[in-house]
Amino acid sequence: MKKSATLYSPAYVDLDICKERNKIYGDWSLDDKMGWAWYGEDDEFILGILRVGNSSVYDDFQKELEESNITKNELKKAMLHSINKNPKDGLYHLIGDNSAYLDFQGISDSIYEDMEYDVSECLKNNFIPDDKAEEVASELTYNALDEAKPIEKIFEEYEDDLAKNFRDSKSWKEFIKETIEACDTYEKAKDFLDCIVDKVNEEKEEVRKGFWEEVRNSYYESYNLKKEDIKELSKEYDVPEKLIDYCGHGGYDAISV
Repeated sequence: MKKSATLYSPAYVDLDICKERNKIYGDWSLDDKMGWAWYGEDDEFILGILRVGNSSVYDDFQKELEESNITKNELKKAMLHSINKNPKDGLYHLIGDNSAYLDFQGISDSIYEDMEYDVSECLKNNFIPDDKAEEVASELTYNALDEAKPIEKIFEEYEDDLAKNFRDSKSWKEFIKETIEACDTYEKAKDFLDCIVDKVNEEKEEVRKGFWEEVRNSYYESYNLKKEDIKELSKEYDVPEKLIDYCGHGGYDAISV
């Protein structure tokens, strides 16, 4: 048996609740009609809730949900089925969803520029001409960050850590079950869904801040100055190896070389 709540415009949002014997589960189909579409599995039900709940069509969809015969208890059971099957369900959205990959280029550029500036200023403080200092700093920083950990790997590791220890030593799964219990006081499906979205969103800012700090830390940890790079830059630009090494490791003031 299947129940559905479907919005056709301005975007396509379809929620299906399915019953098979004693099992109740749900899935989502989303299409923004501008090139992006997603079809969730029964273990991505919470991800679907958060995506729709934080979209511009949420209010429109809620009207369709009210007119459907989907109940609060069915939503609740579909959520429990999903989080029991996939203890990370929904965390992807909390960390930043697909936008995290787009934002990452910006933060990586920012880290690169900060490092490049620091090296350049150190070289200038040691009487290296501006143009030469900036060229050495650019190449040194590029080479040093060339082996930074990929965003996909950082994302996966951070998501795994959150799943095990989300807040107050609770797992993400425990947090979701507590949230479901707290929202269970609402009788209408619409109000229950509002409560879920609101309570999860309360955690979003802190989680995303922590993730980007992890990204930045990972980049700094991967900052690797190779001796052969320092030698080549020293030879090419006629800058002492000792000075390049000093500035590349956080130096700033003038030193004797």
